[in-house]
Amino acid sequence: MRNPGSRLSGRVDLEIRRLSPGRWEEVVEDTVVISGDRLSFRIVNRHEDTVYVNLLDLGLTGQVDLLYPAPGAQAAVAPQGSVEVGIRAGEEINVYMPSVLPFDPRQSSAAGREVLKLIVSTQPIDLWMLLQDGVRRGGGEGGGGEVGKILAEAVRGREVRAHAPLGEVPEDWTTVERSFILRSEA
Repeated sequence: MRNPGSRLSGRVDLEIRRLSPGRWEEVVEDTVVISGDRLSFRIVNRHEDTVYVNLLDLGLTGQVDLLYPAPGAQAAVAPQGSVEVGIRAGEEINVYMPSVLPFDPRQSSAAGREVLKLIVSTQPIDLWMLLQDGVRRGGGEGGGGEVGKILAEAVRGREVRAHAPLGEVPEDWTTVERSFILRSEA
């Protein structure tokens, strides 16, 4: 899911860090993260408008989880602002290798690419319809404006074109994707 014509493209960033002994270090595309490692992330808004963010974890087994914000909550990032999650006590985020893998670890190394997808919008959205445990949850209409409708229809396999009623400012959205290698304990 991409929106290449978005005014938000390139204006919102997602930074991932891993806690190494005593310090945080940046996690980039091919960084190897060990099961049990503690992560944090920072979302930076370089746009002139407030944006609403949802961070999804697209797991190794096909599971889709909402990492941020908490289910039912909305997370706004002010213009030229940022939000950090996972650093303070009580916000710890540890990543773990799933107990059921989509491959046989005896025939390949027990590692895979973990993907985090940040969905950014100029309006609040509810992404519950994207969450899954290998099988899609629910079947409702979703929520949260034009992006929510597009996502709900996309989940159903339908093509949808975005539009705004006359006189309304259209909702804008973009995505940012980051990944790393998740490996079982050494």
